[in-house]
Amino acid sequence: MSFTIRSAEEADVPHIIDMGERFFSASKWSSSIATFDRESFKATVQRMMTPPDVGGGLILYAESKGRPAGMVGVVCFPCYFNLNIIFAQELFLWAEPEHRGHLGPQLLDAIELICGDLGVQVMICGSISGLKDKLVGELYARRGYRPSESSFIKAL
Repeated sequence: MSFTIRSAEEADVPHIIDMGERFFSASKWSSSIATFDRESFKATVQRMMTPPDVGGGLILYAESKGRPAGMVGVVCFPCYFNLNIIFAQELFLWAEPEHRGHLGPQLLDAIELICGDLGVQVMICGSISGLKDKLVGELYARRGYRPSESSFIKAL
């Protein structure tokens, strides 16, 4: 399967918002923690499309035959306990259902390459508990990632 993976552009934002909403719906977030707000996500996406050296991030957008296929988004920041180390934290990695099993690893390859070129030293990726997290963990392990910590969430 052939994909075009590139930096997201302003014209991609509506597709990114649509995929973000599908990502949100598939996650545990939709249960009781928050609701998806398209305008808020649009603002987040636009902020992430600013250069990482000004507190932004990176979003890569994937197409197949001219149609949206997936996306990956990271934020870049200095490590809080050593400001000389730059982290990239994956916020979302989404492949449309018909592209799963093929596109995710390609998106991860592309974002790792770009982050490395930008001087990022550490990449942090996550999985959503209960959302094929075992398979996602196996993918990360094959790529050299190791478990580091678990997160827990509670509405207040």
